[in-house]
Amino acid sequence: ILDKYKDKIEWLEITNIGTKYIINVEERIINHPKIDNTPRNIVASKDGIIGYIEASSGEIIKKVNDYVRKGDIIISGRITKNNEITNYVKAQGKIYAETWYQVSVEVPLIYYEQQETGRKKRSIVIQFLNKKININSFLNNKHEKIIMIKHPLLPLSISLNNSKEIYIIDDLYTIEEALEKGLEIGREKLMSGLKSKEKILIEKILNSTINNNMIKLEIFFKVYENITSYKNIEEEIVDE
Repeated sequence: ILDKYKDKIEWLEITNIGTKYIINVEERIINHPKIDNTPRNIVASKDGIIGYIEASSGEIIKKVNDYVRKGDIIISGRITKNNEITNYVKAQGKIYAETWYQVSVEVPLIYYEQQETGRKKRSIVIQFLNKKININSFLNNKHEKIIMIKHPLLPLSISLNNSKEIYIIDDLYTIEEALEKGLEIGREKLMSGLKSKEKILIEKILNSTINNNMIKLEIFFKVYENITSYKNIEEEIVDE
């Protein structure tokens, strides 16, 4: 019975008294989650030029190609008729717009970096005086000593290491390459904060300066992104 009516019965007890059965049942109370229908507006989360409006509830008061500032109402929760408010709703929808960013990036003209490849293995290092012999080691590697044995009389030692392969980047950029690298870094920096359906429309280097083998860029980006934000509204009291 419990399996068949598990959505309706919380607890069931059957007691046998002589030729009678006494059944005690406790009804299961299901608490449905409350739906928040607080009236609200959809507003712009930042400055931009509207590129797309989708509304399933509320009154659209802006249109595509309108310029909006942060906080401007785009879809109102106040429903009007003949310039009079007739109802309040929870505005639902999405707003996409063209927005603008200026990103600062620094790129060294001389670039050196070590990157671990993820490959690992055990290696042996034999050292005599200042000479080292690596056995079973990567060409470029970082290692951690596990065991080290030293000869008590001779300048000889043998160590067992955990060896990690590394990839070495050692580049000397031309100005053109540094500019392209700077654009790539700025693009990745901006894209890391974008969501699905959001994208970069235009990118342009506004300014570049070189100082101590370092090039500094100021990059302008035009972005297509979701600027949907919400602001609750209080219903005005209308005297009848």
